[in-house]
Amino acid sequence: MKKNLYQKAHEDISAIIAETKARKRWEDKDIGMVLDIKASSVSDHRLKGTFPNMSFFKVLFLADASGYDIKFVKREAYR
Repeated sequence: MKKNLYQKAHEDISAIIAETKARKRWEDKDIGMVLDIKASSVSDHRLKGTFPNMSFFKVLFLADASGYDIKFVKREAYR
């Protein structure tokens, strides 16, 4: 079954959080502090699949901290 954009974004953010925890040895409270969300929101995202409410800027910041580059690529045609 094809994933929708929300599901794909959820998986990507989960991967970024996991990568940050592994590379930086950060805990949920550290990531929560950087993202300005509760540590419980970070763990709920990982364990229960709930999506924390955070700005796109915070996602970019976390991605940068974990060694990811986020690039915007224009699609050939929108269908």
